[in-house]
Amino acid sequence: MPHTGRRPTNDPILVVDDDAVLRTALARILRSEGHEVIEATTGPDALALIRNERPCLVVMDSMLQGMDGEMVMRTSQSEFGKRAPAFILLTTSPREAEQARDLGALLGLCKPFRVEDLLDIAEQFRAPIYDHDSESGVIRIVRPAQREFDLDGALLRAVADAG
Repeated sequence: MPHTGRRPTNDPILVVDDDAVLRTALARILRSEGHEVIEATTGPDALALIRNERPCLVVMDSMLQGMDGEMVMRTSQSEFGKRAPAFILLTTSPREAEQARDLGALLGLCKPFRVEDLLDIAEQFRAPIYDHDSESGVIRIVRPAQREFDLDGALLRAVADAG
């Protein structure tokens, strides 16, 4: 998976697809991992949300009626330059996925794809949560989706559903 090279943030992830089942499923999965998610069904709606909500990442079907994913990505890059969100374009063929990367997408994912691949990228955009214990002076960095905890420089893996 490519490394984004971007500063982590708590800005939302925009999911755009005219297929309600896929869009809702992707949004639900991302939310279950702790991401804030906004949704759109068309290119113009996606562009409006990019302008108003400033998502850190756009996961978008490349084949939308009217204004497709590539057009939304190029318009966003033109308007915001380096401050444009990163794009993952969902394609129907490996050739289109490669073409999406050539046009400036962080990643082209060919349907069907592994959800883990999407989650790995999305996690790179999440800012860590810092927790400071004033009594001990320990600063703890928590990455909830990875269930990792950094305590005084030692990385520990939490057991999900321990109990």
